Amino acid sequence: MGEAEPARRLTMLLEAVLSVGTDLELHTTLQHIVDSAAGLTRAGHGALGVLDPESGPITEL
Repeated sequence: MGEAEPARRLTMLLEAVLSVGTDLELHTTLQHIVDSAAGLTRAGHGALGVLDPESGPITEL
């Protein structure tokens, strides 16, 4: 990891935090969180399960 890598990842994290509140649509906000997390961790894919508050099972993935 070069010296510029931690600074680049910190910038990505800051951009992710700031972008979370930019959209009022829940699905778009959650997708942005998953995309940011995948990018920061260098993961090929990301997923987030959404539980139904009344019945418990995952309603979205």
